[in-house]
Amino acid sequence: MHARRLSRGLSFAAACWFLVWAGAAGAQEAAYGSAASEIAERISAAFPKVTGQVIGLEKDRVLVDLGRKDAVIPGLELQVFREGQEFKHPYTGQVLGKLDRDVGRIRVVEVQPNFSAAETILQAEGTMVQQGDKVRVTSARIILALPNVDVSDVAGANTRSVTRDLVNALIKTNRFEVMSDQRVRAALAEEKVTATDQFGDPAVLQALWKRLRVSAVLLAKLSLLEKSVRWDVQVLSTVRGDTITLASAEVKGAAPKVGSAPARSGGGSFAAAEAPRIDQVSLRSQELPFRAQAMAVGELTGDGTVKLAVTDSQSVFIYDVDKNGIKQVAKISGPTTDNIIALD
Repeated sequence: MHARRLSRGLSFAAACWFLVWAGAAGAQEAAYGSAASEIAERISAAFPKVTGQVIGLEKDRVLVDLGRKDAVIPGLELQVFREGQEFKHPYTGQVLGKLDRDVGRIRVVEVQPNFSAAETILQAEGTMVQQGDKVRVTSARIILALPNVDVSDVAGANTRSVTRDLVNALIKTNRFEVMSDQRVRAALAEEKVTATDQFGDPAVLQALWKRLRVSAVLLAKLSLLEKSVRWDVQVLSTVRGDTITLASAEVKGAAPKVGSAPARSGGGSFAAAEAPRIDQVSLRSQELPFRAQAMAVGELTGDGTVKLAVTDSQSVFIYDVDKNGIKQVAKISGPTTDNIIALD
C-alpha cells in the first residue's frame, strides 16, 4: 500500500516537473525555429532566380541587363555562359536543344535600377567574357556547406538542435541543398586538407568547391545580448573567399544565459562542445549535503544536455552536469510518509 502511494506521489511530482521543463523546451525550440526561418529567407534573397545578358564591357567591369527591378543585390554571383548551336536528332531532325559553353563567373558590385556592374571572379580556360554572353543564377538548388553552429556563448543551446533548425529552414526555401558538418569534414579529409576548422582558409573553400561543388559556406554563431540571443550567419563564397551576405535574426523568446564552454579553436569553426559523457564528469571530488539513496542519469529535460537525478529517500534533486562537476537546478519533494528506494 505504501509502495503504491509512493509510486503515485512520485509519478505526479515527476510529471509536473517534466511538464514545466517540456513547456520551456518547446518555447525554446519554437524561438530558434522562427529565427532560422528568418535567416534562411534572407540568405535565399541573395540567390534570386534570374537570367540576363552581358550588355557591355568597361575596363574591368562587366555590365549586365539585370538591376534592382530583378532583385539583384551587390555580392550576387552569376554564371556566364555562351549559347551554342542547336543540335538535332540525327533521324527525326527534331531540335533537341543547345549546348551551352561555360565562360566563367562574375560578381555584382554595383546595382542600378535597370542594370548592374560586375567583376570577373572566375574565367574558364581559353575563353573571355564577351558582349552578348548570357548570365544566370541557376534555378536548380544551390549547394551550401553548413558547419555546426557555434553556440558556446549561450548556455542551454544545443549545437545539433540549432544546426538542424537552420538546415531545415534552408531546405524549405527550395533554393538550397545543404552539406552537413560531417559531410564537409569528410570531403576535406578526402582532399587531404588539414585545416578543417579554418573555413575561411582559401584551401578549404577551394576543396569544398572542387569536391562537393559548394557555392558558399555558412558560418553561424549565437551571441548573447542583454535580454535576448542574436543569431548571425556569414555567407562566404568558395570561389572568391569573401562575404556574399550577412544574415542575422533575434531569437525571440530564448532565455539568455552565459555559456561556460569555450568555442573550439580555429577561426572558421562553429562546432561547440558536446554534452559530456557521465564518465567524463568529475563527481568523485564533490560531496552531497545528504546521504544518497539512489541516482539516475540521462537527458531528462529534452534539451540535449546530461542531467543527474539523486534521491535522499524523501525528495529527488536534479543537477546540471558538465566537466566541472554538478550544480542543483531543481528539487521534487516526495511523500513524507514513504521512502523512495530507486530511480529509473
